[in-house]
Amino acid sequence: MEVDRVIKERYKYLMSGTLYFTKHGDPHLQQILIAARFTGQPLPAQEIPKKYDPLTLLTPDGPINQPNAILLFVAGDQLAGQNQSEKLQVAQWFEHFNMELHPLLKEIYEQLANEREQNKEKFDYSLKELLRELEVVNNHLKIRTFMVGDSVTVIDISLATQL
Repeated sequence: MEVDRVIKERYKYLMSGTLYFTKHGDPHLQQILIAARFTGQPLPAQEIPKKYDPLTLLTPDGPINQPNAILLFVAGDQLAGQNQSEKLQVAQWFEHFNMELHPLLKEIYEQLANEREQNKEKFDYSLKELLRELEVVNNHLKIRTFMVGDSVTVIDISLATQL
């Protein structure tokens, strides 16, 4: 199949079981490395040229390129929730963070780092909404130690590295 040939060609110099990244400061990279530490998995990481995807985990079944997919793969059952209900809550918080929190953080960061054109109105709106979202998280944690269940999950790691 042509797609398989292209994938194999693109990753032919990379080793399976290694996490490849293009940017040291990427919070997604930190999440994945922390999850690997929590699970006790050795996860070699190597910087590669920017022509590749920002994060790629090569597995025997092929590459995984999306940060949350890599995080869940590395986390396995140990950090994904202890039962079906917790796993669904983890999925729910992932969706919430990706749709609500992450875009706000990105807008604020990129304006502060001068990676995006300055827009005071958009910045102020993002900051106001970020504070509202953090209040949701804070209220959730007022009676809990962890975001989901009674132990650390990928959501706790994700939240800690994003903030």
